[in-house]
Amino acid sequence: MNGPLTLPTVPRWAIGSALFVFALAGQALADGKISGTLTYRSGATLGGTAHVAATSAKYEVYRTDVADDGTYSFDSVASGTYTIAVIAGGLTAPDVTNVVVADGKEVKQDFALDTAKPFPIVKSATKIPLTDDINSDSFKDAPLIVLDSGKNIGVGDPMLWGAQGGPNAVSGRFRVKYSAYGFHLAGDVTFKTPLLNNFPGGDTWNGNCLEFCFLDHPYDVTLDTPDPMERWKVDVSLGAVSEWEEGVSIMGIPTLPIAPNILRNPKDITKGPGGELFRLDIPWALLVQGDANGPAIKMPDDNALAAMDILIDAADPTTVPSTDAVRQWQITWTGQGLSHWHDNLLQPAQFVPQAPAAGQ
Repeated sequence: MNGPLTLPTVPRWAIGSALFVFALAGQALADGKISGTLTYRSGATLGGTAHVAATSAKYEVYRTDVADDGTYSFDSVASGTYTIAVIAGGLTAPDVTNVVVADGKEVKQDFALDTAKPFPIVKSATKIPLTDDINSDSFKDAPLIVLDSGKNIGVGDPMLWGAQGGPNAVSGRFRVKYSAYGFHLAGDVTFKTPLLNNFPGGDTWNGNCLEFCFLDHPYDVTLDTPDPMERWKVDVSLGAVSEWEEGVSIMGIPTLPIAPNILRNPKDITKGPGGELFRLDIPWALLVQGDANGPAIKMPDDNALAAMDILIDAADPTTVPSTDAVRQWQITWTGQGLSHWHDNLLQPAQFVPQAPAAGQ
């Protein structure tokens, strides 16, 4: 099971240094404050706990839980320009950008949350070749999923992520489609230290890794514990060796080989920070029900509802030898830590036969 969720909300570490206070004309400058209230539109229901994240242009990250009365507050944030985002199971509100926080001033930012529309997983008429990456025509009609903000940090110290370079420490962008063969996922990921995973044969999540979570059931705020008949988590090592494990139903390495289903273009680990393009297919045959001997699921019907999440785990050997490095961060599409163990923290999704028109 993955490590605990860490969401510090009060301490602030300036980029590359310890907590400090500037002095000007003999007087300390006071940090600013961000506060507000979340309201839910009629019929909208929250799954789990809501959070708010504020990410500065310098990748200083603050996260806090929302109180039962819908209020939230960051009582001590550095002056700067922020993007403020809400993370809430089954609900959504647009991020608010270019929020300027001045020393000693309070900024009010309220949010009205509505039920999240299902994310469209677009159908491909044929199996997509592994040689077609995220920039190819095969994926151009699939909506882009971007993980590069403080709101995406599910596990790990958000401030340390910023201090290590934010998106240059770990980030990614993805497009996902499906066909009669299975899911087709195209990724472009960045790791501070590429190809680092010290856990072959199990616990793949504890190094550089992709986690793909899929619920073959409409999103439901009342669902929590995964059911191995309809819920899967595929962990794919992005270390020096590619392998996968199934982390919910069969809890182990599948008998289906990964080699025919992955193609990677990694950056050499000796050439410094960087990422890799990769293509991954997840066949329906991999998603067996109940246990390793169970039947595989069939391709969902067109327009069927589901739920999913995409997560990136990243190891960091900054303070330990590379051979001892374990996961430092997990960044997730939903922004929810440990979403793979809680169905109501996933993103509602829908299998659609063709891409929605622009603006829909």
